[in-house]
Amino acid sequence: MTEEKQEEELAKAPPEEGKRVSNWTAFKESWAYVGKASKEPTIQIRAGDRNSANILKAAIFGAFIFLAIPFLAPKELALWCYILADLLFFAAAALFVISRFGILRVMSMRHALVCYQLMVGTSLLSIVLAFNLVLVVVLILAGPYLIQLSQH
Repeated sequence: MTEEKQEEELAKAPPEEGKRVSNWTAFKESWAYVGKASKEPTIQIRAGDRNSANILKAAIFGAFIFLAIPFLAPKELALWCYILADLLFFAAAALFVISRFGILRVMSMRHALVCYQLMVGTSLLSIVLAFNLVLVVVLILAGPYLIQLSQH
């Protein structure tokens, strides 16, 4: 690219593009950008990706139904419903991630590494959130019992 064309491209670019901004600003701008991209009619999504997203949505809905069944049906079904809900959601989430992981091979090494780090970081964040949610539920349900145990 000639120097003149580079200058033209820089003149067309928004003044803040490429500059460092705060993490919160970058998050908000990225969220808006992805939202805009998801509504863009010219972007083609593979049928497999669309199907895995629909399977994941159905699995989340199904998992909530399986989690509710023990409240509506015999309590003996609770453990089996929880196991089935967990397996259903796990399989759908794994399919969702695996079907999209291949995109890394066509990215530049830098972008592939950043995307991979985002995937790992998001996974770790999900684990921490799940652990804390379980901890809160246990403390709510078993709190009085735990307090009673600690007083003896």
